[in-house]
Amino acid sequence: SQLTDGLRTPFIVHEKIKPSTYDEEKLLYFEDWDLRSFDAELAIHSKLNIKDITTAYRMLINGINGNVTQPVAFVPGKRYRVRVVSLLTVMWIKFRMPGHTMQIIDQDGVACNPVEVDGLDMGPGQRFSIL
Repeated sequence: SQLTDGLRTPFIVHEKIKPSTYDEEKLLYFEDWDLRSFDAELAIHSKLNIKDITTAYRMLINGINGNVTQPVAFVPGKRYRVRVVSLLTVMWIKFRMPGHTMQIIDQDGVACNPVEVDGLDMGPGQRFSIL
């Protein structure tokens, strides 16, 4: 329950050979958050005989409540590698940047041939690098 209670952080291992060329790197990570501890949440669900504990009540972006997260700044003309990390415990999300497509160059730490997408469907623990 340490993970669900907030003991987590992104840990980036930089590869010797970059999978693509880019000017700058950004990190974007998502967390689900509940005001109750995992053990308290589990006790409530057990008492009510609820098998599915996939409801999170809050979403954190880069460790901050989504309503007050600062915008991630991009300079026009620069090529960015954005590491998108799901530190979610039970939720799935759809990550999109309206008006933009992105190229996946790495999934879960493994370089891949670039694939153009309009968004990412991410489950717990998944990681992508996009351009």
